[in-house]
Amino acid sequence: MNNQEREAMRQLWISRLADLGDSGMTQDEWCKSRSIPYSNLRYWITKLRKESFAENQSAHWLKVDVAPGTEIATIRPPESVPGSNPISIRFSEFTVDISRGCPGDQLLEVLRALKAL
Repeated sequence: MNNQEREAMRQLWISRLADLGDSGMTQDEWCKSRSIPYSNLRYWITKLRKESFAENQSAHWLKVDVAPGTEIATIRPPESVPGSNPISIRFSEFTVDISRGCPGDQLLEVLRALKAL
């Protein structure tokens, strides 16, 4: 497979994953409805997640202060910068994008929801 074919396959799977997300189906249901082996889906999720992680290695981190003896965190979101990229949190098959300047209490609710999964 040449580079052009690899990129075409990559774009196809990016499109398929967007379709999966929009479908409201489980991964298994989606695969069965399209006659796609579940193992192929998992391969591409993993592959694209690794690519995305490698691209975001220079990402900026959010400061979280954890009070000793508790599981409650004080979150200090960065100052809102016009035109800046959102903060992305990846957990399992989920990605949550949070706008910079998001109130800390809302961000804390998102983190609690992810922890509950």
